Amino acid sequence: MEPNQSGHRLYYVRLLAQAAVARGDEVVLALSEAASATDESGLHLSGIAESVTIVSARDFGVDAVAELSRRYDAAITVVPDGDRFAMRLARTRGGWSGQGALSVLIMREVAQPGRLSMVVAAKSRIRTALFHRASRLPRVRLSVLKSATWTGDSMFACAPDPVSLACGDDDISELRAAWNLEDDRYWFGVLGAIFDRKNVPLVARALRAAEAQNSGLLIAGRCDPEAARAMAGPLAELTAAGAKVVVVDRLLSELELDAAVTAVDCVVLAHSNEGPSGLFGKAAAAGTRVVAAGALSLREDARHVPSLASWVPLDETALMGAMRRAQALHRPTAVFAPENARFAEALL
Repeated sequence: MEPNQSGHRLYYVRLLAQAAVARGDEVVLALSEAASATDESGLHLSGIAESVTIVSARDFGVDAVAELSRRYDAAITVVPDGDRFAMRLARTRGGWSGQGALSVLIMREVAQPGRLSMVVAAKSRIRTALFHRASRLPRVRLSVLKSATWTGDSMFACAPDPVSLACGDDDISELRAAWNLEDDRYWFGVLGAIFDRKNVPLVARALRAAEAQNSGLLIAGRCDPEAARAMAGPLAELTAAGAKVVVVDRLLSELELDAAVTAVDCVVLAHSNEGPSGLFGKAAAAGTRVVAAGALSLREDARHVPSLASWVPLDETALMGAMRRAQALHRPTAVFAPENARFAEALL
């Protein structure tokens, strides 16, 4: 079940459905009533529509999902974006009352940053306590999403962020030509869904401060209107300073996103929010350098692959320095192969 069709959530749904069908399961996808009309649904689910049953639901509360599981006599019910669901489940008297087992994925283990660090820390403690309570309930399996490059110990079971890379050399060449990514420039890329938490204005100001006239900045992915307004001025100033700016404001196909990650010289992840980045995993598999900033989760990811990635605070001067250093380095080699089987295995 997945009520939220934005971002990469339906990509997760597709991977799980494909894995379940491949092992012989009958699969029911419970989606919001609005999901079928979205571009994301067409992009991610069109290829599996004939092999699964898709139903619409209005209520995705714990009791409603339990009722759905009984209606379809489910052996297992999977909630891929399950942070709020797990916290509600932990507060539910009697626990999971549905049919079969329940598998819940925690997308963000800690609370998102805020103005008051004490409040954020308190929220994180509450989240952790509720996740622990939910994980101890009978017939409940709780997993935490981790970066594809993550290694270490965790208090919960881990589901590694799935990484796919479907493009070939011809796809990359065609994209560079179609988007006019000139070969004589060093290309930085901010890719995927573009929201204010990706800090495009800061990236543009940092690149302008780097005085890199032979550089380019690719912004590719559907832009939130507020984010688009905020970045218009800094991008215009960057263009006036001699850099090339290319903006592709629309939902990218999986092939286009993979080709864009591989086509640019450096992916910039200047994130205000915490949590694993699928683009970090794609870049690591493609051998594309990463400049990360802000989120401490990105600092941890970069620490594991120092030959490919670096991290700095979310600051214009620090980011400028990191982008300058990236331009002076050779293109790195890939640090691991694309892999998504372990993600499905963890949840199914």
